[in-house]
Amino acid sequence: MLAVLCLFLFIAGALHYENSLPGNCPQTLAYHNESQVLNLRGFITGEVKKRDRTQHLRVTAEEIRVEGVNYQTGGDVLIYAPRYSEYSYGDEVLVAGVLEDPPVFRDEDTGEVEFDYADYLSLQDVHSVMLYPDIEVLSSGNGNAFLSGLYIFKDWLGLSLARALPEPQASLSQGVLLGMRDSIPDDVRESFSHTGTYHLLAISGLHLGIIATLTLSVSRSLTGRRYYLYVWLALMVVWLYAIISGANPPVIRAAIMTSTFLAAELTGRQKNALPALGLAAAVMVAVDPRVVFTASFQMSFAAMTGIILFYPVIRSWGSGLIGKGPPRLNRLTGVMKVVNDGLAVSLSATLFVAPLIVYYFGIFSPIGPVVTLLALPGLVALIISSSLIAVVGLWWPAAAGFAGWFGWFFSSYMIYVIETAANFKFAYFENVKFPPLAIICYYPFLLLAGRVASRLGPVKNRLLFKIKGSNPEQQTGSASPVTIFVMALLFLLMLLFAFNPLACRQGENIQIDFLDVGQGDAILLSYQNQQVLVDGGPSPEALMNELGSIMPFWDRTIEMVVLTHAHSDHINGLIEVLRRYEVGHVIYPDTSFFESGYDLRAFEKWLKLIEEQNIPATIAKPGQYFHLGNTVITVLSPPVEMLEGTHSDVDNNSVVLNVQAGKHDFILTGDLMWQGELELVLNRLIEPATLLKAGHHGSRTSSSTEFLAIVKPGLSVICVGENNYGHPHPEALWRLGEVMDDGNIHRTDKQGRVTFITDGQKLWLKE
Repeated sequence: MLAVLCLFLFIAGALHYENSLPGNCPQTLAYHNESQVLNLRGFITGEVKKRDRTQHLRVTAEEIRVEGVNYQTGGDVLIYAPRYSEYSYGDEVLVAGVLEDPPVFRDEDTGEVEFDYADYLSLQDVHSVMLYPDIEVLSSGNGNAFLSGLYIFKDWLGLSLARALPEPQASLSQGVLLGMRDSIPDDVRESFSHTGTYHLLAISGLHLGIIATLTLSVSRSLTGRRYYLYVWLALMVVWLYAIISGANPPVIRAAIMTSTFLAAELTGRQKNALPALGLAAAVMVAVDPRVVFTASFQMSFAAMTGIILFYPVIRSWGSGLIGKGPPRLNRLTGVMKVVNDGLAVSLSATLFVAPLIVYYFGIFSPIGPVVTLLALPGLVALIISSSLIAVVGLWWPAAAGFAGWFGWFFSSYMIYVIETAANFKFAYFENVKFPPLAIICYYPFLLLAGRVASRLGPVKNRLLFKIKGSNPEQQTGSASPVTIFVMALLFLLMLLFAFNPLACRQGENIQIDFLDVGQGDAILLSYQNQQVLVDGGPSPEALMNELGSIMPFWDRTIEMVVLTHAHSDHINGLIEVLRRYEVGHVIYPDTSFFESGYDLRAFEKWLKLIEEQNIPATIAKPGQYFHLGNTVITVLSPPVEMLEGTHSDVDNNSVVLNVQAGKHDFILTGDLMWQGELELVLNRLIEPATLLKAGHHGSRTSSSTEFLAIVKPGLSVICVGENNYGHPHPEALWRLGEVMDDGNIHRTDKQGRVTFITDGQKLWLKE
């Protein structure tokens, strides 16, 4: 009867599949793709996805205006917008732009399809995209109140983690706990992908299966099997986790599939778990027939199938090994049982998901299962610690900061394991072709192997070990020397990581780091555990990763932040600094003088955060100075009377700083051009310096001959990244080369981060 019902539901889904495809009439949004500019009114109906420099808005159209004709329309469009201003779920927006077909990405040499973005979006009922249109918010708060509150709460939790943890640990915690994977650095994501462990970041059937099984194991050991409390607790944890992580459709589908497994345990009908899973899948397909083509659905279904079929077998084999070690280890039987359950569910799910990972991503890692098992203890501990940090941080940030020690340790452990494994010579093979026929053959072979393994009676009998009553020592509740040693070793490792020589700078040395943030400026001055940050570059993600690798992980305070001018390649990263760090003071130029020429939306967000957090702020004026240890930092520019009518008034009125550390002077020029440089020369505000931060990323209009003749720098740093402006310009490089050796011109696009250290007398370049 159940099989007939499943078949009926699958057929029903297939019959109305055609109804889900877009129509071909003027009232349909996709009909106007690749045409002229149109006006669209609609509502943001999905969670706003905030990327590093952009945000993605899913807008459901209500009305469009094309060539003076209004159409009542339907359909969704994915809009790519700049990072600022910020938009929210439920906003009613008026958009002016060009609708485009979603792209299909192909290999430049072979023309082979690498990623069919159009097909991917069509499975989500999106058939149009719009790039950086004009957007006007007409009204707010029009969405579902529950979803709106859920998205806000999720953002709060993510921010709570970001304030307690540095990068990349914060983004890993956000990804594991909340599914917010977009800010995870590319190199970390690639390591997970190359080792076949990317599924540990995705909240899918595997993820929820691990959580459910571990909850079952722990709660069984605490409450026993009385009233099936352990099952109810696991159900509660699974759904709470699914809701907090955003309640996205793939997560809800995974939660439903996981619940079928738990329901079978609750009713004592574990043998019916697989038919129940099939029924749940059939219902989902009947509701939305396209779901069967999505990777998330297939992987969640495969993971839960693997857990249902293989988890008991693998768990029993592991249980047979428990207690076979030295007698003193038997005192850890309870912990070992929980670990065994976690490893069993992870391995069983991984075996079923593995061919799909290879098929969809083209990467095969022979060490994937081993790396997964090594990373799993860190994953479980990270989920627990991240949950604690995120929730406590909403009300008690200081306590969340203390809990952040544990979150930092476990996330660092996971990153270390994954990145170390990814560096092995044969850790992975790319561009692996895994045809559908191979998948069809894989699963019967896997099921046959599982059947044989479960029937290896003689071997199984020799391995099985009855824990109950086997060793009187293991009945004691006192902590064994082994347990005490393990806990002490864990605590010692945390201390060693926290207080290693790189974490705390001792003595009177000043360190100046020209950070690698791409095409933009970001400079960090450090004295012991005090910092002054000058500019933040265009990429919040790049800046957070740079700060996370320099500052001690527990130091969440920056004493002063200086914004030289309000262009996006200087201000964007600083906005995230104000959100994540406790900032003692800010200095920025007076932009009220300018009518235009700067990033107004980003600057408005900057001012709003300063006001909300009640941060002391100062408008930069020449002659101001402040101290960092024995170092004196003096403001040289902008002038009292702002420069007008220059090539760029915003750039020429940049905040210029002179950093005097003993006998060494460092001139930080922002994006100063030759007019601003000449103003400093004529007003005798500039003197010879040891190091010059070349203005405007090595632009042709900066580092003028007259300016360099006065400064006479022995060293220069050009903060620059990949760009279309021709920076650094050959003429600027030639002029710098006239006053110093070419080997003394340092560039962040070629060298990455450039670091100098001085004690006031000597100056070192840190390799």
